[in-house]
Amino acid sequence: RVHKECDARLHGAKVDAKLAAMATEDARKAHRDCLFELHLTVRDRACAMIQRCQRVLWQRKDSKWLTVLRETVKVQEAQRKAATKLQARARMLLALNGVTERTRQVFEKHWDAQAGAFYYFNTETGEASWDPPRFLGSPDDVATARSDLTKPSPRAAKRFSGSKQEAAVFIQGAWRQRAARKKVRALARSRFEKVVDPDSGKEYYWDNQTGEAQWSKPKILGDESILTTRSEPSAAPTPRPIRIPQSDAEAAVVIQQTFRARRARKQVVDLTKAAFEKVYDEDTGTFYYWNKKTGEAQWTKPKALGKEDVAVEAETGRQEEVLPEKKPTPRPVRLPESEDDAALRVQRVWRARKARRRVVDMTKNCYEKIYDEENNVYYYWNTISGKAQR
Repeated sequence: RVHKECDARLHGAKVDAKLAAMATEDARKAHRDCLFELHLTVRDRACAMIQRCQRVLWQRKDSKWLTVLRETVKVQEAQRKAATKLQARARMLLALNGVTERTRQVFEKHWDAQAGAFYYFNTETGEASWDPPRFLGSPDDVATARSDLTKPSPRAAKRFSGSKQEAAVFIQGAWRQRAARKKVRALARSRFEKVVDPDSGKEYYWDNQTGEAQWSKPKILGDESILTTRSEPSAAPTPRPIRIPQSDAEAAVVIQQTFRARRARKQVVDLTKAAFEKVYDEDTGTFYYWNKKTGEAQWTKPKALGKEDVAVEAETGRQEEVLPEKKPTPRPVRLPESEDDAALRVQRVWRARKARRRVVDMTKNCYEKIYDEENNVYYYWNTISGKAQR
């Protein structure tokens, strides 16, 4: 019995030792598995981080390359436009030189002894004029020919027949011209003011109707002089100085800016003409301008048109067929009746202007201008919706 109990205890101890050894082996395997899994996780995260860093480096390199490419394209386009403008200017100068040379060959300069002045005779048409031709350049460039009775002076066309009635008509015309000149100069004196610039100490002329200023004296004043009315700056703006280009590159830049401004003004005029339509109002017997996009109407011509005007498509007598009901006559301008009404109107105008600026800023933030190398054009990409448009 004692031997059996010892054997049983010994067997139990061996079993416990084997179980402990198996548990230790399982724990080691679990530890190795955990280490391997942790190693895989760290490796995946490191690979992902390296890939992100590589993408950022590529994007920065591509953006830098695109920026350099865009700047290069802009410089080449500016050089091309400048070269085109200079070529056109050179052609114009050559054409003017040719016209001037042709004018010198056609005209002759003669002396009228009775009038005591030179006149210019056209050898092709036989006409004579006291004033030099337009494209002649300097009047001294034409050689003075000997007096020839077969080439009459312009004085022959202005001779009087000797009657009192013709002399009276001539005196009346001269008196009306003199009175008209005096009236025009008086209006010009009331319109222009001479102001002293405190910075430079020079005098300039300010138009109190248009608000424009200029250094030179207006030609309409003639020999008339204007007293200096103000010595301190007020509502009269100082005319900006004329900037003279100092180099060929600066001159090319000035020419490019002038050309772009002229083209932009032309585009604005074309867009305004396309947006407005000139309509005849039978009740008042005048034309008004109707905006096709907004549906608004106004009596005055849009300022963007400048000296040009919108063409009338139909005749005045056939306006029943042209005027649809959707073109309303512009409503009369309502002046504010009180200070509160004026304040409300100013507030509404300010809110509308602020809203328009906000819409423009939001649009600028949503869109991005990108250059397409394949088609050589720019397009706009919406960063929110991901759509592109030209």
